[in-house]
Amino acid sequence: MKLRILLLFSVLIIISCTNHSKKTAEASSFDVHSPSTTDETNLRILNAISKKDGSTIESLRDKVNETNKLEIAKYWNKELHWEIKDGFCHIFMDQKIEGIRHILEDGTSSPNVDSRIASLCVLLEDQCNFESFYTPDGGMNVSNFNKALTLYESLKNNK
Repeated sequence: MKLRILLLFSVLIIISCTNHSKKTAEASSFDVHSPSTTDETNLRILNAISKKDGSTIESLRDKVNETNKLEIAKYWNKELHWEIKDGFCHIFMDQKIEGIRHILEDGTSSPNVDSRIASLCVLLEDQCNFESFYTPDGGMNVSNFNKALTLYESLKNNK
């Protein structure tokens, strides 16, 4: 059951990233080479984020690990357009939050529903029930999302 849900969630993210990037072809980007990385995998990940390529981002998620996630995170900044920041949220979906918390917290404010939900689920770790964040028609259940966001803030403040 969890595997089906994860697969469905991944498909929704790919569709969402693709549709969202088509709406804004002129979104600002970042310099893939500054701060500089020479790691080929990191460059592929950063290029996919820069190009807002949801399919490639999805295919590269398993290439992110504790070693390279901090290097990738150096390229994120709060001033990037949401289409780019959403890519960072999606590439970090399977990661522990240490070192990327700021990116995921920012992601909970994204105009992209799937990015908001993915970010909050990573932040909540085992306490996430992402199915509850969607309405039957695929929209966002704002009430459940806000309750979970409040829960996250409470957990964060108690650590």
